[in-house]
Amino acid sequence: PPTRKENKVINISDIGRLLKEFYEGKIENKSDAIKERENEIEINLTKLGYDKLLGKGTLKNNKRLTIIVKSFSKHAKEKIENMGGRIITSVE
Repeated sequence: PPTRKENKVINISDIGRLLKEFYEGKIENKSDAIKERENEIEINLTKLGYDKLLGKGTLKNNKRLTIIVKSFSKHAKEKIENMGGRIITSVE
């Protein structure tokens, strides 16, 4: 029988840690998974190896977030949109 692939998930609270590691130079950004613009940060969670964004936790961020991921919970989408951000479904 085919084995079910485990989805690698990340919570909203983990995105803050991810950004902190990015700014500290601890994340290799070879695939341009995190792009910073003047008032926006684009995070491609798919390129970072994540399949799904969940809504647990909070995130303090001054810039608008654009998150690219294969799937996400309704709660995660609401939280990101309430912060002025958006989620784009990845097809990778």
